[in-house]
Amino acid sequence: MIQELTPQLLMVAMLLVGVAVPVVATLLSALLIWRYRAAVARAMSTTAGFVQQPTTAAETTTTVDVSRNTVDADRRAAMQRLLTKGPWYSARHYLVGAIAFALVFTAAAHVAYPHHLATPGTLIAAWIYLWPYFLAVPMLVDLPWKLHLVWFAFYVGVYALLGIWAGSILDIPGYRFGAVDIPARSSVTPDGMLRLWFAVNLVPSVLALVSLNRRFRAVAPLVLALVTAAVSGLLGVYLAVFSEAGVDVVVAAATAMDLHVVWPLLATLVVTLSLFSVLGWYAMKAIATAFKRRRLSDQSLLMGVLWLLFASIYTMWLVVDDTRWLLVLPGAMLALILGTSLARRATRQTAIAPAGLVFLRVFSLGRRSESLFDAIAKHWRNIGSVQLITGPDLSRSTVQPQQFLDFLSGRLRRHFVSDHASLQRSLAERDRDVDPDGRFRV
Repeated sequence: MIQELTPQLLMVAMLLVGVAVPVVATLLSALLIWRYRAAVARAMSTTAGFVQQPTTAAETTTTVDVSRNTVDADRRAAMQRLLTKGPWYSARHYLVGAIAFALVFTAAAHVAYPHHLATPGTLIAAWIYLWPYFLAVPMLVDLPWKLHLVWFAFYVGVYALLGIWAGSILDIPGYRFGAVDIPARSSVTPDGMLRLWFAVNLVPSVLALVSLNRRFRAVAPLVLALVTAAVSGLLGVYLAVFSEAGVDVVVAAATAMDLHVVWPLLATLVVTLSLFSVLGWYAMKAIATAFKRRRLSDQSLLMGVLWLLFASIYTMWLVVDDTRWLLVLPGAMLALILGTSLARRATRQTAIAPAGLVFLRVFSLGRRSESLFDAIAKHWRNIGSVQLITGPDLSRSTVQPQQFLDFLSGRLRRHFVSDHASLQRSLAERDRDVDPDGRFRV
């Protein structure tokens, strides 16, 4: 029976949520994206009986502005710069937000777990909390595997140098015990540095790499919102039910209905799971609406989920000291968002007329289509939108939140061209505007 919500109990609850949510979301995402691909394949194989509609002369007449096909030297240079360096610009923006995020947790950790290692101790904490950025960059920039190794070797090297620096500080004073003289020494050791990093970053790293796998990365934020609401609500009610007052209520209800106590308990958990799943569904709809209104982009969603996974585990270690450290989580996420936004505004590139790209391919390429599309779109979306015909080969990488919700609601077919009206609707709904992060959509 739970007497009270202690910091230790809250830490365990956060650990359960932090681990269970990504695991369940990963399994559910894999299942749903598999079903989504099958639904796309069925929709494509269905013969709609498209009938050519009679057109007027005005509809068949096209005016071509030849001057627009001439790309001046300045625009060509700007496009070339964005094509090659656009992903790195995004990485630079997130670096500012990542530093702000790390500083918030570093300051909180210094208060919750004070040390006497001066500057190197503070830098070690900041470097540990900066680790999510090193996972984010390969998602933002297309790096060859050799540069991957160099990138992560750089992180390890800096961490080792900070450990050597901290190890030179004798923060444990010496003392004499009889004839034995114990000299002053440092509390920092190589194995201690390893244990510290693994304790803080190992679990969220594994969860992030699994739950944000590229195969279902596009739907992961939506599924995580649903599962987080369901699991958090279920755990919260579980803690309430097994408190002293909760047990009394359940026993009283079972006695009044002349039932075994298990049945009211199961009914409570089922109702709770249903209600919070509905809440999660509305959270998914809110995300899809924000995406449709350009308050969010696919990249900002992905980066937000990545840092939120780490922030949850980081906060878990802080609440052991005091439950009020829960406030650090929203504070750190706000610092990430503000830092990234300010960096983006400070380095905003000169606006150029967007250049759209029609991505045509053979559907039989399979996974090679996905790799090719990712390599091209990661660069091209910095200068214009990408148009394509949806197919099973790219369904995992191009599904958008509103399309995924329509799939879950059984309305996926409205996104396919089946007659003249759906063709006109599809042409009218083409998205060619730029997102707040400076990237265009697919």
